[in-house]
Order: sequence, then structure tokens, then C-alpha cells
Amino acid sequence: MKENVQNTKELKKKKKKRKKKEPWLVLTERDMGLLKFLFEHKIATMTQISKHCYPTTHIENARKRVSRMEKKGFLKSDGCIQNQKLLKTYHLSHVGYQEFYENYRLEGLKGFKLKSDCPNHDMIALEVIEAIKKKENAIEVLTENYIQALGGDTDDAGQDRAYEIRVDGFVKYKFNDSLINMAIEYEHSRKSPARYANLVDKYYYDSGLRGVFYFYKEDCTRRAIEKREAEKWHEIYPRFYFFKLENVQDLEKEMIFETWKGRKLTVT
Repeated sequence: MKENVQNTKELKKKKKKRKKKEPWLVLTERDMGLLKFLFEHKIATMTQISKHCYPTTHIENARKRVSRMEKKGFLKSDGCIQNQKLLKTYHLSHVGYQEFYENYRLEGLKGFKLKSDCPNHDMIALEVIEAIKKKENAIEVLTENYIQALGGDTDDAGQDRAYEIRVDGFVKYKFNDSLINMAIEYEHSRKSPARYANLVDKYYYDSGLRGVFYFYKEDCTRRAIEKREAEKWHEIYPRFYFFKLENVQDLEKEMIFETWKGRKLTVT
């Protein structure tokens, strides 16, 4: 009898120690927006997620929501060193991708990645592309991962060329009452002169792209590209529109691009 009572007490203690199961997580419209956001960009920090996906929610509440989505298997996290600081970053899991795919009903997706191969580049490219999305004259904006997922056999010559070149982004930009196809590129590290020459030539050959909004960090990058333009393509209308990006905060201001011939274009 005593043994039965003892066993009963032990069972009750074990039940108390058991953690309560979390209720099933029902994804909201903003949660689905986060899955789409991570599919487009392949990576994001908590600060970026809060800013772009939960703008009206306090960051700590957004952090709790993201943490729950990670625990439920929709997201995965990693660490990334940026400016000598360790940042926690997030990307889609296979479960999260499946949820995104079923919700948006996108057929024939291929060639995309769920995780960034170049975190430091892609986190800045994310801010560049999201800033352009907010511009009044930017009618449609696609990221590199989205373009690769759709493939290079669409009805849009500009988008197909963007797929071939593997641009960071693609935008249909309204200019003088007409739509022009522009690539978006962000360069955060130096390349050899041969690499820049090859890059320039790609944009000047008949391509379906009117030009490229080129965000650069170091002046030597711009000089290398302008040198190639001046030497080989000086008789053709400039294709590169340069914007020096020293801080992400610069993207919140008016964007004034300039070609190697000194022509300026203000993006509003």
C-alpha cells in the first residue's frame, strides 16, 4: 500500500515537471510576409525583420514572434560577423519555404537558395532593394533570388537578361512617362580590372536592360568602371548610374545617381 502511495506521488511530481506544450502557431498575414521577405533576400537580421515586416510592432514583441516561428521550424538562425560584431541572422527553413510556396501558389520555382552564400553583401543589398521599392517611380522590383526562382524564360526581355547576368535586383522604373528596365547592383568589395571590364561589357551589349543603378562603397570601384566605359563605350549612351553608399542611412535620403559623363538622375 505504501509503495502504491509513493508511486502515485512520484507520478504527480513528474507531471508537474513536464513543460506545457506550446499551442499550435497560426501564421498571420505579417508572418507570411516575413516568409516571402526571407525568400526574396535569403537573410535578415532581427532589426531588419522588425523594420520591414513588423513596422508597427515593438521590436521585442517582434523578436518573440520570430522566436516562436523558429521553434516551430519555419525559420532557422545563424551567426554572422559584420563590422567586428556577431549578428544573429535568420533564413527560411524547408518547412517555411513550403508554407510560403503553398500560400503564394507560385508554380515552377527553381534555381533559388534558402540561405545566403554572402551574408555581408546580401544584408546591405536587402536595404538597397527595399529602399528602391519605396520610391514612387519604381513600379516593380524583384530580388536576385526571386529572379533566379522564376527562371530566364519569361515574356520580359529585361527580366530574362537580369536572370542571365545574375543581378542583385531588377526594377521597372517610370521615366518620362515610359517604363525602362534597370538592374540594381551593390558592390561591397574590390575586384580585378578584368572583372569590372567583363561586368561593363555585359551591360553594354544588347541586353534588354536600359542600364544599372550601381551602388558602390569605394571610389576605386567607380573609377575602374568609368575607365572601361570611356575606353570602349564612349560613343554609346551611359548605362551605369552611380550612387556612393557609405551608410545605410543614405538610402533614406533622396537618391541622386550620376553617369560617367556627369548626367544626373534623381530617383524619387
